Amino acid sequence: MYRRGFTLVELLVVITIIGILSSIVIVGLSSARQSGRDAKRVADIRNIQVALALYYSDNGHYPCSIYSNPASSGACNPGFYQSVYLPNTPRDPNGQTMYFYSSYSQSGSGNCSPTNPVELYHLGAVLEVSNSSQLNQDDDWSPVSPYTNACSQGESLPYINADWSGSSAACATGGSDACYDVIK
Repeated sequence: MYRRGFTLVELLVVITIIGILSSIVIVGLSSARQSGRDAKRVADIRNIQVALALYYSDNGHYPCSIYSNPASSGACNPGFYQSVYLPNTPRDPNGQTMYFYSSYSQSGSGNCSPTNPVELYHLGAVLEVSNSSQLNQDDDWSPVSPYTNACSQGESLPYINADWSGSSAACATGGSDACYDVIK
């Protein structure tokens, strides 16, 4: 007598094998998505750096803000936000939050003005993969004198922390360095 079809045990074995293989693929895709978002973050930071360099070349100082349009003039003039330098300042791909940006003047007072222009900036993002090779290429900067107080006309909470240090404590939880940050 010939059997047609499969037994219940055979079907369960096949379904189990398919389930195990699909879970492996899903875990691999999740990791690839995280790495892809991290690569976008690093590319965005580099694009913002290029725009900031062009801004500096034309104006002789960096802007106080890259996202908002400060009403003040001089060193914090509204020439960067939605400008030819970067018409749409990129945002983090996971939730569309803003990247960290702090601007500093040499006086260290936090009051940027035409006589106290922005000379240094600190820019960065939180990466999802804390053991990324990109973290070996960043600056890991902590504010040092006279660059200890960020310009008060710059970005502010709740969107981003104007005085972020670039360390894991200020950037992410878990105790490992997940901050990709650059200075100029």
